[in-house]
Amino acid sequence: MERNVLVIGLGIGLVVASVLAGASFFEYQNIKTDYNELKEEFESINQSAINWKNKYYNLQNQYNNLQNKYNTLQNNYSNLQSQYNNLQNKYNTLQNNYSNLQSQYNNLQNEYNTLQTDYSNLQNQYNDYKEMVNKRTPSGNEKCKFITPDDDSVKTKTASILGSKFDGDLSTHEVKDLNDWIYENIDYNYDVYVGYKNNIGTECWQYPSETLSLGRGDCEDKALLLVSMCLSQEKVGWLYVAEVELTKDGDKMQHVCVFVNVEGDKMHIFDPTWRNTDFPYDGGWRNTESRIESSALDEYRKENGFDSIRVKSVFNMNIYKSFNNNEEFYNWF
Repeated sequence: MERNVLVIGLGIGLVVASVLAGASFFEYQNIKTDYNELKEEFESINQSAINWKNKYYNLQNQYNNLQNKYNTLQNNYSNLQSQYNNLQNKYNTLQNNYSNLQSQYNNLQNEYNTLQTDYSNLQNQYNDYKEMVNKRTPSGNEKCKFITPDDDSVKTKTASILGSKFDGDLSTHEVKDLNDWIYENIDYNYDVYVGYKNNIGTECWQYPSETLSLGRGDCEDKALLLVSMCLSQEKVGWLYVAEVELTKDGDKMQHVCVFVNVEGDKMHIFDPTWRNTDFPYDGGWRNTESRIESSALDEYRKENGFDSIRVKSVFNMNIYKSFNNNEEFYNWF
């Protein structure tokens, strides 16, 4: 019985062992399966870790690059900030300068407006002055009106010079006396006004009354006064104001004197402006005797030291005549 019990016990033990062995194998298989799954999961996780690690390194490199760029940008920003500050300072300076310039501009604008007003006023004065001067720079027949024998001051002064000895018959003797008086009492003076026709220039004729009042004048003023004085005593037709052109060493000079037509084709030349010491007379230059026109002109030229002379024009109250050359003058005179 004990043997049977032992056998039964062994059988039961074998059964239990078999059961346990089967259970352990089954558990082993499960564990192995779990292991394999865990291994695969580990390998997957490990691969993921490697991938993440690589990504980390890449991100670290990108970060480092970005950090470098950031540092560069930071430096650039600092430089730009410094430049901005400098530009801001310059801007502020320019703004101040602009304000100052604006103030100066406003002042200059006001001055300009004032000057513009002054200019307009001066322009009006200039136009008035120019018109006045142009009236005193006659041409052609306009010159005749400057001979004024009927002016009261001219007649009065002439009568006082000639005195009671004058019998009313004008001759070259009276012309000589009046020529001498003008030379001695009317100072030579360049034109006070200046003007050419339609331009401002260098000539301005005076009326004889003005020459007497001022006590001065240039060559045409003196010649006009002489002819006006003579004609104030007798309206003769043999007195002319003469415009001549004198030349010396190639230089030309314009001059005005007085021609007296006597004895048909002869004439005297009276000049109340120039004095010639070669002639024993107290007054201005005059011929010692009447000569034919060419001889009178030639003597006048020589005595005043010129190489040539050309008669440009002659005129009196009623006549104005211009000439291209002396031959035209001789034929007309």
